[in-house]
Amino acid sequence: MALPSFMDARYSVVVSYALEDDRRLGYWINCFHKELQLTLRGRLRYTRLAPMLLRGRPLQGDSTMPSKPFFALMVVVADKYVDSGKCLADLKACAEYFDEDERHERVFLVSLSQPALERLRAAPDWASLCNGTEPLVIPFHTSGIRSTPLPMYSDAEDGRGGILAPDFVMQLCELREMLVRKIRRDVSDSSISSHPHLAADAGSFATALSRH
Repeated sequence: MALPSFMDARYSVVVSYALEDDRRLGYWINCFHKELQLTLRGRLRYTRLAPMLLRGRPLQGDSTMPSKPFFALMVVVADKYVDSGKCLADLKACAEYFDEDERHERVFLVSLSQPALERLRAAPDWASLCNGTEPLVIPFHTSGIRSTPLPMYSDAEDGRGGILAPDFVMQLCELREMLVRKIRRDVSDSSISSHPHLAADAGSFATALSRH
């Protein structure tokens, strides 16, 4: 099926996760969604930004993609989501939504646990699902067998709300810039396909520059 362009998408990003993981982790995922949306809006100030969809998943039930078109999918890899099999099932459903050639461009794994990520990769269907190209992985966890999500805020006693912690900011910026590059490329390609004369004008301009 044809992928929706960024300008045609009802949602810019869908964040898929297990509700039980978010409760267990002190609503880290809800806070992540808020911070990502804020920083993405700042970087795409002059681009129409469709809302992000925070899609909490129960550990039981069917795995389906949202009915409205969306540009990118972020799957939050954490213990309950992975161990229930729901994370892998949702990724399989995503494989039916996105074209295989573009899956690497539009699907991100936001990992909150190194052991959970390793268990996901060890799943029997993982290799066939990826078909040689793993989704982009952004680790938001500490290292080691007892890895935990990176602290998001550095100055709040309850860990919620305040100044963003440096390690979290570094990973958030990496994820944001990956997404911004993909969005800008898609918007540029969509503009040229809608207005073919832009491509011709750009080619003429480049030729003129090369003569000087």
